[in-house]
Amino acid sequence: MTTLKDLWREARNPPAEPTGLSFQDKAVLVTGANSGLGYASAVKYAALGASPLILAVRSQVKGDEARTSIIRETGHTGQIVILILELSSFTSITTFADQLDEQVGKLDVALLCAGIAMPDYRTSTDNYELTTQVNVLSNTLLALRLLPKLRAAAASSGDGSLPHLCFLNSLASHVVNPEWLPPAGQTLIGALNDRPKFDLTRHYYLAKLAAWFGILGVVKRSEAYHDTHKVVINACCPGMCRTNMQRDLPWFQRISQKIMLLPLSRSAEEGSRSLVGATGLGPESIGKFWRNDDYLEPGEVLESERGKELERETWDEILAIIQPHLKSEDSQA
Repeated sequence: MTTLKDLWREARNPPAEPTGLSFQDKAVLVTGANSGLGYASAVKYAALGASPLILAVRSQVKGDEARTSIIRETGHTGQIVILILELSSFTSITTFADQLDEQVGKLDVALLCAGIAMPDYRTSTDNYELTTQVNVLSNTLLALRLLPKLRAAAASSGDGSLPHLCFLNSLASHVVNPEWLPPAGQTLIGALNDRPKFDLTRHYYLAKLAAWFGILGVVKRSEAYHDTHKVVINACCPGMCRTNMQRDLPWFQRISQKIMLLPLSRSAEEGSRSLVGATGLGPESIGKFWRNDDYLEPGEVLESERGKELERETWDEILAIIQPHLKSEDSQA
């Protein structure tokens, strides 16, 4: 696990600013685009010429405010599209994907930044633990709904460029304590939805692990069906950043955490360098994890037989849950 010494060092050695990248006239989607890492990434894409820049946000008001701020900061003159996305609802994701198909002709880059970190056990409208639904199930569903559109961009690319799908994840997914894994007879998704055994720290790590298994499943599914028109699918960790992820904590905990993390964290802009940079990596990055300007090697759990078993089991369960919300073309994503 990351130590305070690690955080101190990383805060003083942020990722390099991506160089040599251009998103001129590329259609770029950013989820969670009105705040934190999503907003900071959207600003960078705007400055690098993205158009249309699609801001996926939870309300029109937040989207309008983000668009105004992005234009003010960058002088962006291209198209900025605002679409409403609520990841706590499978229905919202299907509506969002349909609207994206209707309103945006192509999609070159999708950066999935939106996520939550709940301080206690809460249930979504679809009856799953909320963090698990948003960070694991919904992001996987959204990725599979986006893949056909991304593949279409690969097929029509005149310059040979490859579309990108990048997931925001965390180092936590690679450094899970083996003792936290669910016992035999309980799935990882089942453990995350086990209210009586909810533990905040354990849940955070296991949810990131499940999300990583979802990412690997999307990669393998895409690669298995399509030898041509590839989409570069990878994940990225920006490190500890000062964002509003603690917004659901009690006010006194929010204040104490902000004070404690101030010398140990990066700004959202510094973190967004990794995210935007990851969407400029080549096909060698497919299925890999980008962190601190390098690829992160799999940890103990991921390399173990139990980890590989959990990966297969978790992907099968995720797919079974989200399958009713996929279209036929998504099923061969």
